[in-house]
Amino acid sequence: MTSRISTASIFYIASLFFAFLSVNATATTATKVSSDFPAFSKKEIQIIKTLSSQRYTNTSDVSNHVSGSASAIAFGKQLFFSKKLSGDGVISCASCHNPKEDWATHDAITVKRTAYPSTRHVPSLWGVKYNRWYFWDGRADSLWSQALQPIENISEMRGSRVQIARLLISDFSFRKSYEAIFGRIPTLLLHAKLPFRARPVETEKTNADHLAWVKLKPPVQHAINTLFSNVGKSIAAFEETLVSKDSPFDQFVARLTKEKLNTPTELFDSDNGFSVSAAKGLKLFLGKAKCITCHFGPNFSDGEFHHSFLSPVSLQGDLGRYDGIQLLLTNPFNGHGKFTDIKKGSRNKLDFVYLNVEFRGQFKTPSLRNVERTFPYMHTGEFKTLKDVIHYYNTISKRKSVNDHQEILLKSLELSKAEEKNLVVFLKSLNGYRTLSVAQKHSGESNTETGDKL
Repeated sequence: MTSRISTASIFYIASLFFAFLSVNATATTATKVSSDFPAFSKKEIQIIKTLSSQRYTNTSDVSNHVSGSASAIAFGKQLFFSKKLSGDGVISCASCHNPKEDWATHDAITVKRTAYPSTRHVPSLWGVKYNRWYFWDGRADSLWSQALQPIENISEMRGSRVQIARLLISDFSFRKSYEAIFGRIPTLLLHAKLPFRARPVETEKTNADHLAWVKLKPPVQHAINTLFSNVGKSIAAFEETLVSKDSPFDQFVARLTKEKLNTPTELFDSDNGFSVSAAKGLKLFLGKAKCITCHFGPNFSDGEFHHSFLSPVSLQGDLGRYDGIQLLLTNPFNGHGKFTDIKKGSRNKLDFVYLNVEFRGQFKTPSLRNVERTFPYMHTGEFKTLKDVIHYYNTISKRKSVNDHQEILLKSLELSKAEEKNLVVFLKSLNGYRTLSVAQKHSGESNTETGDKL
């Protein structure tokens, strides 16, 4: 006796067969991903977790009493985007720290003043709150102290502290914001006959700005310096808000933390930017390439200074940290000065700063947050791509500095072409996201891009 198989049964059996093939295909792919995905040791996983943006702390700057203040942040933002702070009214902080270029500029060396060109690449402000020292040479020990220097720099904004005082006295909006935070501008300044511009220029005693400054009485100078430092503290309060989070790497760490197990198929997520290649790059970052030696913590920087041997160090060239320390220790707005909010008697990082010839030619380790978008690279801005940077460090042992000094930490990486590529892919996974850029909030522009990715 034979039975007839209905058409419905044939379709049912066929569907089971194709489902079986599909499951096996998926399993094969998953196995392939699992075997290709690098394994991380428990120690490596512990280190990886320390790199997450979730490890950023929400601490305030003890040298700045308005750090974290909502009103100071708003005022600082107003100052940051205003061209009125510059000597001729054409340049603002945002002219070089352009929010549309990730709070930096894509020019290798920014030339805003053709007669007085800059000599270093503009660093990005992402994560600047977490720096220990400021500028490539570390000549400022606080973010607010750093914010003051470009205002008076002849290669940058070319303004003066007396001009800033006059601006705050005469501009209704600025004055209202300032006095709401710091109290009334001293009567001494309101009645003083201030020159149009004046600033101390200790290296040029015959400079017109300096001559105008020394004519002012000491109490007036002190009042102007106090007002000037408060402007820097407000700008710093705003700049502290520029923190990049939720990159594909951070999302990977979140999954790693959630699972508490090294399960590659669950950690892998190429759709969100963290691919197998990125994972291999991370493995190199922690191990063979030794990037972690200088680029650690959620800001991916040790915050210190190293030789990179981009050019021979000479006494006539850019001495970096060596000159920076001398400028730092003589800066009246440093952590030992009259205008800091650090309590007297408190432990101060300046207490441990000393000058050594070994510091010649050293420059600060930059953060790697959003590093793909903050090109070009190095303090000279001479490398256009991450590929160029990795290749440079891959052969760095061939270079020497003056007197045959060798940076102990920097050795050739000895990476293959494939490894160089994987390391670049990992670095690109550090690109963070935003909700609505500060630049758009300031200008009223709408986001026409797809998604929030910068």
